[in-house]
Amino acid sequence: MNKLIKAALLTAALILASSCYGDPRAEFDTEYSQYVTYTDSQQWQLALESAEKAYVLGKVIFGEKSINTGNLALNYGRLLNILDLPKEAKPALLAARKILENSSQTERANLIDVYFELGIATYDPEHTRPGLAHFRKAVKLSASENDLARARINLSIGLYVAARLDRQGNAEAFLGSAYLTYLDTVGPTDVRTSLASFQLGRYSLAKRNYKKAKKHLQLSVDAFEENPENRKLELMARAFIIEALEALGESEAATEHCRAIGIKAPLDQTAKYVPLYKKPPIYP
Repeated sequence: MNKLIKAALLTAALILASSCYGDPRAEFDTEYSQYVTYTDSQQWQLALESAEKAYVLGKVIFGEKSINTGNLALNYGRLLNILDLPKEAKPALLAARKILENSSQTERANLIDVYFELGIATYDPEHTRPGLAHFRKAVKLSASENDLARARINLSIGLYVAARLDRQGNAEAFLGSAYLTYLDTVGPTDVRTSLASFQLGRYSLAKRNYKKAKKHLQLSVDAFEENPENRKLELMARAFIIEALEALGESEAATEHCRAIGIKAPLDQTAKYVPLYKKPPIYP
């Protein structure tokens, strides 16, 4: 069934049910409460159903142009993205953008999320321009908030793009910007800087830029090592840096990281042996 027809029928059904059997605001409160509960427990499909009903009821209660309706549209579109339904997400997110762009400056913080979600809904690794345009708009808006907001959104975009078929290397600019902003704002030992450096190192490793991977993974190891709470992250960074060092022919340095992992990793007698580094085969 056409999505517009389905939405119209759902709206009509909810309005009719509300007028005949109950209070629309009470029904909205119930659906929104369920949406929050399902989202907190990551029951995405159930959360989506409640978010859609809350959005439809919200348009009736608050009006088509209300900021509340815009935020409800954002909630609904975000869940559609989570469930990998970008075509269905785009109309809701465009509706949210139209509403929130006309709101006052103090109420436009969610517009950053709208553009980020629109980037997800439109990003295509083969045709990146539309999605990147939305992502860059999110970065531009976040810059008007503060440096940390800009770093967060750059990191989120970089991780999303890196997880897709990033032949053009678009993720590197976002990850690099996040790292440099955190470095300038909170310093090299802050966990946020370390995480950004770690992700940039992983990305460089995947792109076989082993020197850059070594640099950023080592920076993250040094920072994670200072805080025992980051032990798992430290071990992960060491495991990745071993691969970079081996690729660079620096086996002695790689051995030092192997020893550190052996000393610091929790002993699990039931765990199966998994080599820290395996040289990939050369196929014909």
